[in-house]
Amino acid sequence: MGEEEARRWWEWYEREVRVPWVVYEGEGGLEEVVGSDEGKAEDLDKLPLVVLDLKEAWNSYPFPSPWGFNWFIRVRYMWRGSEGKVLRRIGGEMEVRLGLQSYSLRNFSLERSLSIASELGIGHLEVYPGHLPPEGDEVAGARELLGRYGIRMVAYGVVKLTGRERTLFEFAREMGVEVLSADPEPGSFPALDELVEEFGISVGIHNHGPGHRYASVEDVMKAAEGHHGRIGACLDTGHLVRAGEDPVEAVRAFGSRLHCVHLKDVDEGGEDVVVGTGTIDFERFFLALEEVNFRGPVVLEYELRPEDPVPGIRRSLEFVRRLTK
Repeated sequence: MGEEEARRWWEWYEREVRVPWVVYEGEGGLEEVVGSDEGKAEDLDKLPLVVLDLKEAWNSYPFPSPWGFNWFIRVRYMWRGSEGKVLRRIGGEMEVRLGLQSYSLRNFSLERSLSIASELGIGHLEVYPGHLPPEGDEVAGARELLGRYGIRMVAYGVVKLTGRERTLFEFAREMGVEVLSADPEPGSFPALDELVEEFGISVGIHNHGPGHRYASVEDVMKAAEGHHGRIGACLDTGHLVRAGEDPVEAVRAFGSRLHCVHLKDVDEGGEDVVVGTGTIDFERFFLALEEVNFRGPVVLEYELRPEDPVPGIRRSLEFVRRLTK
């Protein structure tokens, strides 16, 4: 196949095949396909994906080409067939921008934290204020360090917000921050509406566990209701489970107002553990992120063993990378 022929074929494939279908399992097997317009496919045999396995796999499926013969394309899929819920969206792979909350390395300097993050293959960081105060003479030096280690500072927090944070937003813009994970005062939201609009930086309300004013999905949604779309959630999976809620349902409830994820895992008693060894079903969680077209940063926050956190961080990263590769 020549270059021009390959280009034309790929354009056809993108236009005709890569549609955002969702496959459901019903009593009779694969029986319903819902597109972005809620239309149903009439012939399941024409689907570019037939899911009959219980784990991630690769397989080959024939596609009719514009020239009258079939191409075989290798398709990656996952299935959780025992639940009869969404199996997998058919379309482009979700890019998981996996990063690290620098609080995980709170016993180390910013430079040492960046060095460790680089060694672990991390390209995105949420920096916590203990590593880099927003007001001071350290900004230029921090930018130089980030550049040296090839790391983007995509988020900053968790910060308290009163609505008088113009300087903080200026700092965030200078550092290339996309989202502030935050604990906003109830009266701060009118001013925050203006700041997020002006600076193009989102605010993710951080659910901080039982007893906190933003403990539940409902708490966060009520606070954000009626405000700018850039004001939404920074979903902490561990704190949410401790509050008795399901992170998967939280993703669906937040939808487009989900701006950032703090990735944690907990055991049956609600204690932090290495991600992938606890009670949270992260396969369902990442499928839910894909369902809502989430494009924000997913930052691992590992709070165990602050004096020696790297082994646990590495194991957690390995698990997430295996799951999302």
